[in-house]
Amino acid sequence: MIYLYTSASNDIAFIPSASFYTGDEVRAVFTNRFTEVSSNVILTLNMSGDWAQSTIALPSDINLRGGSYDLVFQRITQEVGGVWGTFSDIWSESDTVWSIGTDTDYFDDTTTTAFVSESIGRTLYSSANENGAFVVYEG
Repeated sequence: MIYLYTSASNDIAFIPSASFYTGDEVRAVFTNRFTEVSSNVILTLNMSGDWAQSTIALPSDINLRGGSYDLVFQRITQEVGGVWGTFSDIWSESDTVWSIGTDTDYFDDTTTTAFVSESIGRTLYSSANENGAFVVYEG
């Protein structure tokens, strides 16, 4: 479980399903459990043992409203296609895919839950009898 406060920097840490290395980039996809709206951010990882860690700042890196999210970390792989005239491969013997540019693929690696806190100060309530709070836990 990951807990994020809006307008503050946080370290995201998780244990990935596959091997990652310091400097690897992953895409974190947040899907709101109620509205099903998705947002994503690219994170650069710092490995510490089995743990992958990155820093995220809300709302500047990604703008998330308070709530419960399904969070999927996706491995980013970039496949560079062969550009005509730049390779010495023999056409009939080559397994190079001939194209221009790069393709980026995302593979789901780790799925977890993220809760984003959007606190309201007590001074924003209009009267003393509105100072209530409740917590919803999905277990």
